[in-house]
Amino acid sequence: MRAVLPIVLGVMALVPAVAGPNTMNASQLAQSAKAHLNEPIGLSGAYCYAATHGYECRTAEALRIATDAMPAGAAKSAMDNDCGELDGIEQSPACRFTLQMVPTEIATRDDDYTRKGRQVKGKITVVTVTVISAQRE
Repeated sequence: MRAVLPIVLGVMALVPAVAGPNTMNASQLAQSAKAHLNEPIGLSGAYCYAATHGYECRTAEALRIATDAMPAGAAKSAMDNDCGELDGIEQSPACRFTLQMVPTEIATRDDDYTRKGRQVKGKITVVTVTVISAQRE
């Protein structure tokens, strides 16, 4: 039994520690959005801007993030002052953010999204979230 314990401890040292919410890309979230309702997750590659009501983030998939508010800080200031809807549609690199958030609602609707660099119409997934933090990429 003594030989087993050091081997198990050695293997456990190779397993990375989880420090915060799972971070995923838009494709991963679009495929599993319902599985992440009401749990903190991270999303990289979101192109965010201040919208008429709250904030929206477009992605490289048929996925849109909607939120009523962004936490105060540099990312919110950038979204408010430097990023508009056109920046989101065109996926401007200056308006790309990583979000730590909690999905609270998921819906599907007909809307436009960017596919292979072109605006197309189709069904998109809209995830309403509470944003915990946002950081410019």
